[in-house]
Amino acid sequence: MGHPIIENICHVFINIFFELSLHHYNSTSILPKGQRFPTPWKGIPLLFIFIFSIFITLLGAGFSWAYFSGLYAVDFTQTEFLKYYQPRDNTVFLDKKGDIIYEHYSEFHRYVKPPDMPEMMIKAVISAEDRSFYSHHGLDFKAIIRATYANVFTGSQLQGASTITQQLVRNFLLTKDKTFIRKAREALFSIYLEKEVSKSRILDLYLNSMYLGNRSYGVGSAAYNYFGKPIYALKIHEMALIAGLFQAPHRYNPFINEKLGKKRQLYVLRAMYEEGYISKEQFAEYSRKKLEYFRGIKHPKKAPYFVDFALSEAEKLLPQLNTLKDKGLRIFTTLDLNIQEKAENVLKKNDHMINTFALSMPREKGKEVPGHAIEAGIVLNNVANGAILAMIGGRDYQRSQFNRATQARRPPGSAFKPIVYGYALSRGHKWNEAFLVSPINISGYKPKNHSSNYLTESTLLQAFYKSINTPAVELANRLGIANVIGFAQSLGIKSPLRSELGTALGGSEVSMLDLLNAYHTIAAKGKKTDAYAIEKIVDGEGKVLYEHVPNTEVIESALDGTTSFLLTEGLRDVFRYGTAASYQYMHKYAAGKTGTTNDSRDTWFCGFTRNLVAITWVGIDGSAAISKRASGANLALPIWADLINAVDAKHSFDDTAPPEDVLAMNINPKYGTASSQGIPMWFRKNASPENDPLSAYKGIESPNATRSIFNR
Repeated sequence: MGHPIIENICHVFINIFFELSLHHYNSTSILPKGQRFPTPWKGIPLLFIFIFSIFITLLGAGFSWAYFSGLYAVDFTQTEFLKYYQPRDNTVFLDKKGDIIYEHYSEFHRYVKPPDMPEMMIKAVISAEDRSFYSHHGLDFKAIIRATYANVFTGSQLQGASTITQQLVRNFLLTKDKTFIRKAREALFSIYLEKEVSKSRILDLYLNSMYLGNRSYGVGSAAYNYFGKPIYALKIHEMALIAGLFQAPHRYNPFINEKLGKKRQLYVLRAMYEEGYISKEQFAEYSRKKLEYFRGIKHPKKAPYFVDFALSEAEKLLPQLNTLKDKGLRIFTTLDLNIQEKAENVLKKNDHMINTFALSMPREKGKEVPGHAIEAGIVLNNVANGAILAMIGGRDYQRSQFNRATQARRPPGSAFKPIVYGYALSRGHKWNEAFLVSPINISGYKPKNHSSNYLTESTLLQAFYKSINTPAVELANRLGIANVIGFAQSLGIKSPLRSELGTALGGSEVSMLDLLNAYHTIAAKGKKTDAYAIEKIVDGEGKVLYEHVPNTEVIESALDGTTSFLLTEGLRDVFRYGTAASYQYMHKYAAGKTGTTNDSRDTWFCGFTRNLVAITWVGIDGSAAISKRASGANLALPIWADLINAVDAKHSFDDTAPPEDVLAMNINPKYGTASSQGIPMWFRKNASPENDPLSAYKGIESPNATRSIFNR
């Protein structure tokens, strides 16, 4: 046998010969309607033989030329690429309801699988681009003769001669140079390709890969970019517009030239009528219908801070992929778009309040402090499983993409105290333990209280809900700061905490996600579940690449259910009597803690309901101060309260039965003794004041205190 490439070319030329032989010649079938070859002869078969003889002669000459010009070197194995090529598709992020919130791509694709491709979309494209698609074998010789006749005798091209197969080959395998060699290669590849793959495969590649203008690749993406809806929702007159773009996407782009786009659409509709795909009445109806284009923002990133976080998490989950772009993945996230939108609205509602505090910030002479100098963040998850439902990492994503909910590390201030008190309760301390609030000095560390109310008695509970600093430090010192840090880590704090007593007052930097995890463990009665953003990742074939497995294990070393209940009641008292008392009514369905750092650089409110855990932060990115007036109670708490009131159903904590091993007693909040005029405090039954009448006076054993109840 000869050279394999030459053999392939011979096979192609044989196919061309049989293709011509199979066509029954008559002039009206080859030429446009009403036109005939200008010839004086009436013996049409003779003319056909004459023309065919010339064609064979030219074919032989062309074959010789092709051999000596190197056309024989065409590599048909290049078509193997098209056999296995998977049309590109965007990686899509979806919210918990399955709605798209973001598409990750370099070029915008929306792959439409063959079973999902609307039949009328296929018919519109075939009518416009290749009416004999299902009958030819790569080349449409009738179209070639028509185009040649039009160019030679009329000077204008009535219809393009390239088949869908030729266009596909040109797009994937060849350059667009208008040379005879390139056109000859295109013809050879097209005939060979049709021998190797099915018509449906060619259509699949063509419909989903060709550029259609307006940053659209394929009919699926064009449906969104021109009409703002999925392809299955298009009407026939809209499909005709898209089908008309294949020939010249820039020329017929209606956003560039609406008149030309409409003219091309009418051509497609007429072609569909001539092919019998639509009736005369439908042609008239669709021709009159107005094309209403989508001119809004293309593919907006909803919940942008959340999406950025989910993208980074997905990349960690699939390290084997160099990039997630254009992979056709479906990433199902935990985001509740309804809650997210409400959170965004709450933050906007409080813009004026935040900007008012910005006006009171220290400033350089003659310079105004911009409102955006103060930033804010919100993150919220589900008590049941830890799924993140909403996330806001800043006041304006367009101005700053830095995600303060996940990337920032800030001192939490008193929002860290529930961890200290939670550990104390787990180690046998009780809410009614009494002590004297006094200045302390522990190895040179002299923390101050926010108020100068010293030399007064208080219970642990009152010190907690009023956020008095010194008792928390004394507790941490007695319990051991290393033990407190270990407890914090077991609750979900991942950021490194400094082994110093200042950590008990929230002096070590943590992320909002850290606090979300810790408060979630409290809300979930000791069930530690890290906050997460991704439920499942599926590839284009439906194969599950990742699926979140819930962790329902109770981490007993972190927090048992009874301690969680006692601590939750203390957090509800923050609303009843403490720093959140301006929202006292919320104690029925909310529990939480304020936090304020030095110079009010950071203000926090962290808390939960029966269903949701939410963290709000308002502060300065750098080290500047907001205002001495600013605090967690008047800056972060109003946002938190508005958020919870907007998104939660307000199920009362009182609607659930307390653990069987606890009881409540009315206790004097100052002295810790039983009193009918006191406030309810919860205790373990085996360690309640009625069983231990001296418990109120056990206090905090701190030899470093200037004065305590023990040395009265």
